Amino acid sequence: MRKAYVLLAILVLSSVVFPTTEVTVDDCSITVDVKVGFAGDGASDEFIKKFEDGVKKIWQGKDFTYGDCECPVEIKLETKKFVTCYQAGKDYHCFDVQETDGFYYSYVRHTLYSDRSFWRDGKMRAARGNVSTSNTGNILAHEFGHLMGLKDEYYYVYYYFYVNEDGTVASGPHAVKTSEWNGKKDDIQDNAPEGAKVVLARKKDGTNHYVKYQDGVPTDSIMLNIDGTPKAYQHHIDAIVGGAGIECPDECCCGNGRVELGKGEECDYKASPEGCMEGEKCTNDCVCEIEELPAICGDGQIDGEEECDYAATPDGCPPEHTCSPECACFFDPPTFEEDMDIISPAEGAVLTFPEPVELSFGDPSRIVYINYWIGEALVYQSEDPGYMYMLEPEMIGEGEHVLTVQAFNMEMADTNRSVSFTVEMPE
Repeated sequence: MRKAYVLLAILVLSSVVFPTTEVTVDDCSITVDVKVGFAGDGASDEFIKKFEDGVKKIWQGKDFTYGDCECPVEIKLETKKFVTCYQAGKDYHCFDVQETDGFYYSYVRHTLYSDRSFWRDGKMRAARGNVSTSNTGNILAHEFGHLMGLKDEYYYVYYYFYVNEDGTVASGPHAVKTSEWNGKKDDIQDNAPEGAKVVLARKKDGTNHYVKYQDGVPTDSIMLNIDGTPKAYQHHIDAIVGGAGIECPDECCCGNGRVELGKGEECDYKASPEGCMEGEKCTNDCVCEIEELPAICGDGQIDGEEECDYAATPDGCPPEHTCSPECACFFDPPTFEEDMDIISPAEGAVLTFPEPVELSFGDPSRIVYINYWIGEALVYQSEDPGYMYMLEPEMIGEGEHVLTVQAFNMEMADTNRSVSFTVEMPE
């Protein structure tokens, strides 16, 4: 906005594309990175801090979004001090900072804003400009907007005046003495369009003009007005990101609370209703899937994350495993609960003649088979718990031996008993 002490203007130059301003999108988040250099007598740390604070106040920490899918937009600023702007090269925008008091023309020399070639692959051409230590934070935030490709949201309309022989100045139908300009400003204001702001020329001959605002622009827009508490608006973000040619991907609509069928969504998990059919649930990828019922341990159904259900038949556990009250499988080998004992031969017996092996069981009906071992050799296997295996001394041979009887029950659990005996052959 033009004031008596400042003129915000844009001059047109051409330059090559370098990442001085870059717009990128990553996983539905859009970032605008702006690199700004400062040179000149006024480029103090204090001034750079004022520039950063002005940018932060207007452009940073806001809930900006872009596109139908409302990708969040963050604006970042990187600053650096140079001896001269020439030293900044092509990697930084650069301001020559003047030490002045009061009025100063601040401006950015930039390329054409109406031309998409202003951006290339989301990057902007470098710009140069002049600012002053007398500039307010709002003025600096306005100039920062130009570094992101934004135009002024006002324009000047000029008309000519001339000095008459009687010392008056003619402007349209009005004749105003130069000595009375300040008092006659309202006359010129009346001749300007509604809402325009009149600015009188400082010279006796030249061009008078008024400032005209763009239609539909909020009067507190930072690119229109630097007085009071100006703001950055959504249309600024749309111009920055859209001008850079960056898009908010369709998949970023998932989770925005609206079912965007045209964006490839079947539903939206934040929408109410979600958009799925009865019995279906909307996933975090905005796809409808059959809804799994919550697992209830002990309801006789194996659901959700349950390994098993102790009330189900079968309970869902593998062999030799049991389903716990928490519906988790644990290893539970079968146990041999039937009593078994070797009645004969007795421990330490001396065998000279054949002798049967006599066994006793608490519940012989549950015994399915029996193994007979002498030492490490399996010598016989029987499925009849009442059968008596015969020890033959001649076949066994003289000396000390160990008889082991191994019995298996219906659950295939086993137990064993052992006795030692000696074989002596008769003379």
